Formats: sequence, C-alpha cells, structure tokens
Amino acid sequence: MTFLRALLGATGQTLRAALAGLTVKPHSGHPVFPVTWVTPHIAAGPAPVSAAHLEALREQGIVAILNVCEELCTLADTEEAAGFEVRFLPIEDEGAPEPDALEEVLDWLDESVWRGRKVYVHCRWGVGRTGTVLHAYLLRRGLSPRRAEHFLSRLRSRPTSYTQWRSLRRFARRNPALTVREAAVEPGVADAMTPVLRDLARLVQEVERHVEAATPGTSPEAFADAPRCGRDHVRCCATPPTLTLAEAAALTAAMDALLSSTQRDELRQKTSRGSGVPCPLLHDQRCLLYEARPLRCRTADMDETARLRLLEEVVADTLDDLDRRVFGLLAGCTPATSPPCFPIVEVLSGRYVATTFRHVACGLNTGKP
Repeated sequence: MTFLRALLGATGQTLRAALAGLTVKPHSGHPVFPVTWVTPHIAAGPAPVSAAHLEALREQGIVAILNVCEELCTLADTEEAAGFEVRFLPIEDEGAPEPDALEEVLDWLDESVWRGRKVYVHCRWGVGRTGTVLHAYLLRRGLSPRRAEHFLSRLRSRPTSYTQWRSLRRFARRNPALTVREAAVEPGVADAMTPVLRDLARLVQEVERHVEAATPGTSPEAFADAPRCGRDHVRCCATPPTLTLAEAAALTAAMDALLSSTQRDELRQKTSRGSGVPCPLLHDQRCLLYEARPLRCRTADMDETARLRLLEEVVADTLDDLDRRVFGLLAGCTPATSPPCFPIVEVLSGRYVATTFRHVACGLNTGKP
C-alpha cells in the first residue's frame, strides 16, 4: 500500500517528491497498446477499439474495465465478450457523471482495487472524462483538491471542461481531505491481508477442535464424517449469517480463489435480486464455500449453550482484534469502537467494501474512526 507522504504543511518541493513516488511506472511501454499507470492497480488511456488492443490490456495484467465513453455505445459489450469485468458509466463528451452514478462507480473501483484486480479506465481519448473520474477517486481517497490536481498534472488524463471542474468542486465538498492521517491513493490490497487471513485460519482450526470435543461419542477419526451444516444438512442456511470485517475479507478471498468468474457473477446477480434467504451460497443442498464458511456456520451443530460459551470465551476477543487489524489496513489507525458487521448478502455482492470505506472516511474526517 502506497501512502501520500506530504502533509498539509509540506513545502512544494516535498509535495512534488511525495507525488513522484505514487505510481509503479507511468507508461507501460507495451508495443501495441501502452497504458498509463495511475496507481499500482489503476491504469488509464484511450478506448481499446480493436481485438489487438483488448489482448494488449490482458497482457498487461488488466482484468476489469471502467468504460465512461458514451459515443462508442457497443464497446462495453465487446469488452465484456472479450472476458473483462466491465462497468459502463456513459458520460457525454466534455460532460460530468451524475453524483449518485459516480459514487456507485467509485464503490466498484474501490472493491476491485481492494481485491487486487487491475482496472483500466477510459473514455474515447483518455483525457477529460477519464480524468474527471480519476480526480473524483483521488478526492474520495482523501487527497485535497489541490493535491489531486497536482497528481493528475503529470498525466494526460485530467478534467478539461467547466462542467467537469464544477462537478468536482461539488464532489470535493462532500469528500473533504483527510486531516488525521496521510491520504492513501489506494486501499489495502490482498498482500497486506495475508497475515490477518493466516491468523483467522488459526482461529478457525481452534474452533474446529472445540467443535470436535463437543461432539458426543465421536472419535477423531469419525469426526470428519460427522453431520455438518452446509455439507450434510442445511438447517442453519435458512438464517444467513452476519460476518465481521475479518470474516468478510476471508470469504471474499475464498470466493475469488475457489469460484469461477461465472459462479461469482451468478452469486452477485442472486444477491442483487433477493433478500438473502436462504443463504445465497446454498447450491444443490450444499454450501458453495463449505471449506471457507463463517464461524457461525461451523458451530451451528453444537449445543446452543456450548456454542455461545465458545464464541464468547474463545472467539470474541481474537476476532475483534482481527477486525481491528483489517480496519487499520484501510484507515491507517485503530478504530475507537469495534468495526461494523455485514450481512452475507452484502459481503457476496461486494457492497461491504464500500460500506467500510464510508465508515472509514466519515470516522477519519471527524477524528473518531
């Protein structure tokens, strides 16, 4: 995770030095279709209008595209048919996006970066509309308007019209610059989560040992075949679980690792349509992510008294610490209270990421994360 090193009182020289280190390499140098890397996971440039251009994006590690080009109305379908995850936000030339639509797109962009995906942002020529969306992204990540403008001045992508600048001024008023920590142009990515996920896996192993010990008359050899919810029955699936922040991050990682892109898309469609009852992970009377199921699901077959005691005495403090560590990766500071929890529908759809970032932004700008 790369942080903006200059604080509000920094001199121009310090600010230029800080901004100079925020990109991996400004120009990719690809012989067919070079892109400009704005951050380690966000690239920008013109519209990819040929199969060779799309293949070049794939060769540069890009897996998702944010298309804001209104006039090339069929390009988004072509990009999706080529295997990219595509978010289409049509903006007319020299125009600016609607505020609500922009917020939704930035939520998606935050989620994609958090998952470690590389995203390509483009309009027709990769200048005005692309620069407007990128400028808004930097503002929401905590940069001041002046710093966001300075950052984009090194790039070809930047706002070009009065309409775009007016829209950004309004957006900046809703997203004030961070003053209690350094602004980060990217949220934490998958590598930073590895130690937390490893410690959560240890907690899961400890919980499994307690579940085994609480299963009457079951030998260690036979425990593997004991009835478990999500595999042998679905009684607990009628009430979908609520996940803590660490559990949400772990389930998201498992979803990316264990499910195909088609399965992930089907899950997102299911969660966008339904209420989450029964659990969206239930498929053919079995949990799609049985090996990565949340702690509440793992303890569902225990006696209720023993289950509550296990959650209170073994799980609660450790899980709260893990949640705070995940929050710290996002906010750069320790939360004053326990981080929020999320319905599994919100986790599977990816909306929990945006909810967390809003919680972080609101807390940091009031000084009480």
